[in-house]
Amino acid sequence: MLRRAITALQRRLSPRLELSKRRGETLALLVIGMIGARTVNPGHVASERPGETQIASTCRRHQRLFQNVDLGLDWSAPPVANLPGLVGSWHLALDRTQRQIGGGT
Repeated sequence: MLRRAITALQRRLSPRLELSKRRGETLALLVIGMIGARTVNPGHVASERPGETQIASTCRRHQRLFQNVDLGLDWSAPPVANLPGLVGSWHLALDRTQRQIGGGT
């Protein structure tokens, strides 16, 4: 089932993003991981990947994606806005309650 979800998400994102097949797959894994983990914490997202893949390996894969790809600040808005079944105006809200900037709390 994960393979079908990755393929479907890649197809959805590929017209909007110029990524290689491998980078598109990594981005799809990242998005699916964030949905499954319900967080953007890299360790939690990486742990959502099924199989025997090491969490550290998945984290490095995500890091390499963003070393070489600049998606821009608004890359996710058009695909989310064009999801099937959404009619009328919608607001996209990001929960940043756990966000920390800097070393202190």
